[in-house]
Amino acid sequence: MRALGNWRVAAGMLGKFCISTSFAVIYIYAAEIFPTPVRAVGIALCSNASNLAAIFSALVLILDEAWSPLPYSVFGTTAVLGGLLALLLPETRGKPLPEVLERNNSKQAVIFRVITDDKETPFLETDEVDV
Repeated sequence: MRALGNWRVAAGMLGKFCISTSFAVIYIYAAEIFPTPVRAVGIALCSNASNLAAIFSALVLILDEAWSPLPYSVFGTTAVLGGLLALLLPETRGKPLPEVLERNNSKQAVIFRVITDDKETPFLETDEVDV
């Protein structure tokens, strides 16, 4: 029984380390992905989403009354889902930060453009955005 307690402590500490790391990385990545005009709003949105998740995480523990493994299942599923969705984010390594947010009326799309040395390059393009 004692060995199982040690594994629980180790798993809890590893989970706390991963959560703390992801919370710190979100600010760095959010600053790189959002264009300058909306960067502060984007970082604030990410911060608010994480705070909202922290509030709801306390309520998930109540699910223990229905079925004891249910809170662990919810936390594990959302962690794996978040990790898989993070793979869909664009790569920012070695790319300049987006500076301008503009709307392309011909395709009804929002395009983030990077302006460097008289050259414009698209950074990220999303289709069919209602503005």
